Amino acid sequence: MKCNYILLCLACVSMTIVTANAQESASARPATKEKPQLRLCTAQAGNNYHIAGLRIAKALSNTIDVKVVETKGSWENLETMSASRPRCDAILAQDDAVALHQFQNEESELAMDRMTTLFEEKTHLLCNRKVTAEKLSDIDPGSVAIFTNEYGSGSYITWRVMSKLNPRYRAHNATEKGLDEALLSLLDNQQPACLFYVSRQGGKTLNRANQNFGDRLKLIELKDQRLEQRVDRLKRKLYRPSKIERSSYPNLVADSIETLSVNAVFFLNSDWKAQHPQGTKNLSDTLLDVLSDKR
Repeated sequence: MKCNYILLCLACVSMTIVTANAQESASARPATKEKPQLRLCTAQAGNNYHIAGLRIAKALSNTIDVKVVETKGSWENLETMSASRPRCDAILAQDDAVALHQFQNEESELAMDRMTTLFEEKTHLLCNRKVTAEKLSDIDPGSVAIFTNEYGSGSYITWRVMSKLNPRYRAHNATEKGLDEALLSLLDNQQPACLFYVSRQGGKTLNRANQNFGDRLKLIELKDQRLEQRVDRLKRKLYRPSKIERSSYPNLVADSIETLSVNAVFFLNSDWKAQHPQGTKNLSDTLLDVLSDKR
């Protein structure tokens, strides 16, 4: 009996030591930190903003839990960054959309910091071949139907800003239509018509037009020095002269044509930035990788 009792005591002591060691080892290990969450508002699926958001989310998957949120585009994204009730932690938005928002909502505060320009977008004027002009400046207002993408989209915003900088564009009485509906209207060929569209090179709509409808559609020039001037209220330019190369859309242009470009910008919520300094460093590193990728 004594022997059994002694063995039992030794076993209890041994178990206590093992448990203590295990607890000590567990407490010595650093606690696993939860990844910060980042709600990134982009645009509709398939849009270049949404594609860029997915790429950023994938690159940050080990350090930040990025939720890519679909929206109608730049304007809705800016509305989500209201200082009073922000609904996104980061957004992509056109530079001119930010300017228009500031003009129309002077008392509204946007709780965001500009991080960087992600890429350049270009203005495109895609027309059916009933349009004989090769430049927008050669089109008499009212002689050609002009479509823009729907309210809140980057294209809608840019046309409005252009109309503020040069009132001549208002006389065209542009009509809002979804991109696919507008493309169908061009192809229906009932009247001379053009779709005004802002996009990075290689967007879905323009690629589809180039690949499938090059015999029925064409791109025409959009050049206007009034739009390239410095905006006094902003103390900077919004649009820069650019070109659409034939190699981009060989079935839509016979040679390179002149157009304008506008920046697509990444903005980060100011509070998120202050609360997540390491997350901001990781995000900045990823954005540098995005910028360095020339593909």
